[in-house]
Amino acid sequence: SDVYKRQDQEPPQISDLPDVVLGAKRASQPDDFSLCIWQLSHIADVDPGGVIEAGGLSIMVDRAWEFGGEHAGTAYHMASLLKTLATRSSSCRTMMMCTGMVDVVAWLSDMRPMISVLALEAVDMLTCMHYAEYGLEFVEKCPPSKLIAKASELDRGLNMKDETEQRCAHLTTEILANLAQHEDALRKMQEGNALAGLVVLLLSEAGEARQCFALEILAYISLLESGYKDLSGEEEGDDGAYGIMVELLRDPGVTDPIIEAAMYAMILCGVVPEVSQTLARCGMLPLLVDFLFRPNLKATSHSQPAVAAGRGEDLARAHISKALATLIGTDFCRRWENGHEDQDNTILVCGADSLSHVLELGEVEIEPAVCYYLSVLTQVEEQVHLMIEQGTVQLLLKSIQRARRSSEAEAISVDMSKVSNRLLEEAGLVKYAMRTLSFLSCEAEACDTLVESGGLPLLRTIAFDSEVPMLLDDLFSVSANVCCDYHARESYVNNAGLDAVFNVLSRMADPAVRRAAMLTVANVSEGSEALNMAMLEARILPFVVEFCTHRDDPALHESAVRAFSNFLRCGGHQAVPDLVEHNPQLHSVLVQALAVLAEDESVHEFLVAEGVLWAVAALAGNPNPADQELAARVLGDLAESPEHHINIAARRGFETLVLLSESPEPGVLREVSRALRSLCSSEMVCANIVKFGGVELFVTLALENDVETQTYAAQALLAISMSPQHRGDVIQDGGLRALFAICECSDKEAQCAAALALAQLSLYPAGQQAFAAGHTKFLLKLQRGKATCTQVKVAISAVLANLAMCKEAHEALISQLACPALLEVL
Repeated sequence: SDVYKRQDQEPPQISDLPDVVLGAKRASQPDDFSLCIWQLSHIADVDPGGVIEAGGLSIMVDRAWEFGGEHAGTAYHMASLLKTLATRSSSCRTMMMCTGMVDVVAWLSDMRPMISVLALEAVDMLTCMHYAEYGLEFVEKCPPSKLIAKASELDRGLNMKDETEQRCAHLTTEILANLAQHEDALRKMQEGNALAGLVVLLLSEAGEARQCFALEILAYISLLESGYKDLSGEEEGDDGAYGIMVELLRDPGVTDPIIEAAMYAMILCGVVPEVSQTLARCGMLPLLVDFLFRPNLKATSHSQPAVAAGRGEDLARAHISKALATLIGTDFCRRWENGHEDQDNTILVCGADSLSHVLELGEVEIEPAVCYYLSVLTQVEEQVHLMIEQGTVQLLLKSIQRARRSSEAEAISVDMSKVSNRLLEEAGLVKYAMRTLSFLSCEAEACDTLVESGGLPLLRTIAFDSEVPMLLDDLFSVSANVCCDYHARESYVNNAGLDAVFNVLSRMADPAVRRAAMLTVANVSEGSEALNMAMLEARILPFVVEFCTHRDDPALHESAVRAFSNFLRCGGHQAVPDLVEHNPQLHSVLVQALAVLAEDESVHEFLVAEGVLWAVAALAGNPNPADQELAARVLGDLAESPEHHINIAARRGFETLVLLSESPEPGVLREVSRALRSLCSSEMVCANIVKFGGVELFVTLALENDVETQTYAAQALLAISMSPQHRGDVIQDGGLRALFAICECSDKEAQCAAALALAQLSLYPAGQQAFAAGHTKFLLKLQRGKATCTQVKVAISAVLANLAMCKEAHEALISQLACPALLEVL
């Protein structure tokens, strides 16, 4: 030892460097050469670059084989010089360019421990500087099998008390970890699976420091094509090195350096789906969550570049968060690639409780994936209640706010080479946070929390900014659920929620977004008159009217109809005329919407309001036959409710129908005749209809070729004929001719109505005379006809019986052989 250290020698000065280099070059004896190398080593402590530039390293490498093998002291000083030079990053690159240097290092590292430790320290310095070419060259010069065997022997040996031997063991493992960073060197070391075997051995038996390096080697092996297979157990249920890693972390006495090394390993290899699945299956995720909330967890001075940037608790938690993000993110991508059909719930075993705690950390890198898994967990009822209890609603709102303040508002930023692009493209924190909120908001308690936490302004802002259909769909689902509560509706409107609805509906045609937005509007419309008027102020009513016509989308149609009905119910009927007057482009959809609403009798009360009937009359004036038909249909549906007949007639309903009766379109005439038929059932309205020439109108309609129109006309004439005071008008205005024509049509319902009307008219003396004057033959023909239905024959029999009571008709009946015909019937 004394010879090695040369304690009796005076240290050289930098000015001696030229003489020392010259002496080393000319030395002929081992002692002389050894002294020169010792002097170079001392000078290198102060001026390593000067030693290299003066040629000191080249001379040592050139003459190493000449003297190093014969004199242990010479070898010791050579190793010391290499270590000193390698310690300085400025001289590392120059060292590697020195021909033969690697051979010397490899040769020295295989000597006795005191020499080997210095050489190994030089190798450690060089390999940890990420010089891949040096690592690969060293592997070629010093077979990795020798290092692996040496590490294994040292680790299994019983004589490990010597400090130098322990240091060699540590350096050997660290060098293997350094070399493992370079794929080509790693492949050479992994030949025969020897390195994976060493990892298992070190994780099981070595001390803390070497276990840390073993974890790093494990990560790099996992990234090889066959790495996962090499490290996993051969038998089913045996997770190999990964299982040992989890058990190591599960030990209550696990130290912070091992935890940190494990996090680094997971950040590296967690991008491999099989690895992330295996670690999750072994119970790694709950452990990570536990580590996140472990008090006094500190980052260590581990030599790995990724974790050597700082110290302290925040850094340690950042590593754990990133490891957790990597595992969750990788599993997320796997599920995404499989169309979310993968039923492996390895991530979900964390549960809402743990994931909500993770969300508290505010780590942008992990929040998107956590929000995704929370959205998946909302499918489980008990997990939903747990989330609400854990304050997940507030946490999600905070996460969204953080994301919107950052430039990564809708992206995961985990540094994972194999999956980061996929995550950046398709996974958004805001999107999945909103999906989770949409499920949670089905519970009233969650909605209350969202409103109290100031979530409504946030929803409005996102609605204005976002172009993502899925996000907007979920956002308005949340809004719709919130607006189920009376007080929340008012808050929603006061926070310009309806303005956000208008903004989105104006620029988005996505069906799901429209459905959710209209459901929100429908729920708001369940509130007060003021809230319904807010719909008008927010310019949403045109969309409501339009969507009422979308029968092909039942959900959208139903919400729009509900919103429009509530609008009219809460005084909105007064605004309909303005809507018609100022929005000519809306006329067609408005009349369609009114036609849809008129199908619901519960809404009739509001549709017969003066403003609405005025609008119907105005819309009936459109030249479009389809609009005219719908306007007539509205009046026809409203007229089905007898209590509204007077209002319809008094508020331009009858005049509108008379105007529409001039249309040549069969569909318009059909709806007109239906509406008038219903109105005739009201005595007071019927009188007005007759007064204004209604019988002539029905006669005209009865002569149309459309069977339905004829039927409605016959039923209307029947209703008029039921009143004795109107029978003369029917006969005088040509009603008999129309009724006889209908009796010959093919529709039994029309025939019956016409025959019954004739029976009513036959009770009137003038009617009997009109029958006797020239219609008895036709009556008997109907009575005898084989195609005539029984109901018609009964009605005609009544007509004949009434005529038989009139003496003036006897002669006509006898001349037409009525008696034989009647006997035949009997």
